[in-house]
Amino acid sequence: MGRGKIVIRRIDNSTSRQVTFSKRRNGLMKKAKELAILCDAEVGVIIFSSTGKLYDFASSRNMYLLGSTDDDSVEADTSFLVFGNSGGAGPNMQIF
Repeated sequence: MGRGKIVIRRIDNSTSRQVTFSKRRNGLMKKAKELAILCDAEVGVIIFSSTGKLYDFASSRNMYLLGSTDDDSVEADTSFLVFGNSGGAGPNMQIF
C-alpha cells in the first residue's frame, strides 16, 4: 500500500509547519548531495526559511555565495551566485 497524497498548501499549525520544513530541507539537502556524488555534477542549493535564516549546500569549492552583509544576514534581493571553474574543463556560468 502506498502513501496517501497530500494537498500542497501552506500548513496552518506553526509547529507542524516548522517540523515539515526541517524534514523536507534535510531531505532536499540529502538528495542534492547524492546527485552530486552519483552523477559527478556540481550542485548548489540555497534555502531561506520564513524567518530569513539561510541554509545552503555546494558540492564543490568552485561555487561561491556572495553578497552577505556585515551582520551575517543575507537578503535574497541583494545576493547572487557565481558558478565558476578554476582552470578545469567545463563552462563558466554566472547568475546575478
